[in-house]
Amino acid sequence: CPFSMQPTRKTPPPWHEDVDLLLGITNLVCAALVLISGLAYGMPPLFGGRQRHYHALIPGFIGLCMGICTAFMSDESTRKPAAHVLVLLSICGVLGSIPGLLKQPSILFGLPVDKKDAAWIQTWMFVACFPFTIFCIIWFVANRKAAKAKKQDGKVE
Repeated sequence: CPFSMQPTRKTPPPWHEDVDLLLGITNLVCAALVLISGLAYGMPPLFGGRQRHYHALIPGFIGLCMGICTAFMSDESTRKPAAHVLVLLSICGVLGSIPGLLKQPSILFGLPVDKKDAAWIQTWMFVACFPFTIFCIIWFVANRKAAKAKKQDGKVE
């Protein structure tokens, strides 16, 4: 019935084509990185530090750059480059957090460690960036497969 009161539902796109999903996860990661920086710089004892250090602002800088990239995700022509910059920033976050991860066993066993607060900040940055990097890689692979399948379907017809 054309005058039905029932709302019409569009079928959602496949998860790898749902840009809103990518934007939502990206915004969560951005917020997490900025929160880590804000807490680490504003309350150093929370991370085991005694004073404020500028290195505590690194996760926030990465988060803000990722947030800027999300502004370019709405336009189809700039989506792909923006997504690649996002994953590049996330990989930088993962690689930059490796020294802190290597110090974690010493910290957990109570051994003395230089820059304990930096190790914790790097660890939390890894916790925010690594799953996002994996998600982006899976996203790109699924998009590539879907595009290849569409291209093959177009040739068959």
